[in-house]
Amino acid sequence: MKRQKKLFPGCFAAGLAAIALLSGLPVAHGAEVGAGLQAATAPRQLSGETVSIFKVDPAEQCFEGIASTAYDPTMKEGESRVKAYWDEKTQFTRVAPVDDFSKISGPVVADFHYMSKPDVDAVKAGRPFTTKLVSIFSDERKATGFTRDDKHLVAMFTPNRDDKKHTSGWIHFEGRDIPFSLGRKPAIAMISSVKADILQSGYWSARIFGNYAGNRFLISRAELREKPDPRQGDDPALPRILVIGDSISMNYDASAKEALRGKANYHRIEANGGSTGRGVSSIDLWLGSYWEKGFQWDMIQFNHGLHDLNQRGYEKDAVWGDFAVNIEDYKKNLELEIQTLKKTGAQLIWCTTTPVPADPEGKATRKPDADLIFNKAAMEVMSKHPEIIINDLNKVVRSSAVFDEWRKGSNVHFKTPAELSALGQSVASAVQQALDKRNADRKK
Repeated sequence: MKRQKKLFPGCFAAGLAAIALLSGLPVAHGAEVGAGLQAATAPRQLSGETVSIFKVDPAEQCFEGIASTAYDPTMKEGESRVKAYWDEKTQFTRVAPVDDFSKISGPVVADFHYMSKPDVDAVKAGRPFTTKLVSIFSDERKATGFTRDDKHLVAMFTPNRDDKKHTSGWIHFEGRDIPFSLGRKPAIAMISSVKADILQSGYWSARIFGNYAGNRFLISRAELREKPDPRQGDDPALPRILVIGDSISMNYDASAKEALRGKANYHRIEANGGSTGRGVSSIDLWLGSYWEKGFQWDMIQFNHGLHDLNQRGYEKDAVWGDFAVNIEDYKKNLELEIQTLKKTGAQLIWCTTTPVPADPEGKATRKPDADLIFNKAAMEVMSKHPEIIINDLNKVVRSSAVFDEWRKGSNVHFKTPAELSALGQSVASAVQQALDKRNADRKK
């Protein structure tokens, strides 16, 4: 849109992404391609991806990151580790959420997002209006008016300093000053230009845009959001545990954390752990700088299985496709991951893969009892490492009456408070076992 291009390059798109991230609206991502163990023939399409930045190399002008949005459209599986480069032309913007307009000095350029037709009509008639999604551009001085679809208004905005709530002001539009106020549950983002140097301190996620130059993905624009220090909230007197797993570990995350309150600092990887292929490629990113003070892991629980055993199945003719990761590769990947995990010096806990219910759903699905095949293979690997503690969640689900209704369903996930509590307590028991083992080993 020509009128949008008057803004400094990338600021309008940054505003869109910022508001989507702040308000929970969907964010469009780049093309999805298969990866993991069966490598894709084409380069991973990264433009539009949001990644958590892990390693920054100023000399090479690149960073590594982890993404949770790369999936094969058939098997819902993909590669989560990415590497991206920048150069002198790359534009970095910082997206910072704010609660109100109290720290904003006007006039500034503001982008009012996803406006309703009544509010659009009010602005064009010079009447007061409301909206709840606003991006403030600290570096921009050109107001471009409405976009062609009238969904966005880019105008000069001046906060109302007499408003004690700091939620109102005026826009200057077509020679008139029009009153404006925020609606309920507003989302406000401050957008500012920054240098790549900012990546060398703090913790960041980035939505990246660009193209491949040879085999390197070169960033044309990166939208940065600061993340909290991962140690924030930890009790330094307690051990730190990291949980690596798929969406099942997301299900019991809150329950396990509560069960371990006062016993351990509980952390879980940001992304879906996916298959063992993803585990091998992403394990060092998940582990972080474990050799630095405050970042060490005392215990690590890990699991892969439900994504590995995924296969195409058709109930009509009972024809099932190959596993997403074959058994031999599954075992090889687990061994590779274990070798990396051992470098941390943490007590390891293997969590068995939870069952597949009797009535699977969907075209890309899982065959009932395939979990038994993969758990048997995993235990063959674990038998070579007798120091690894086993958290047998599969047995918990198969043997407890708490899961009777779940077994009649079609969803591998767990939802009821009783189910989540049982899983969380099992995780807590395994962690307590690891703590006891660690204390006993120290006394030897």
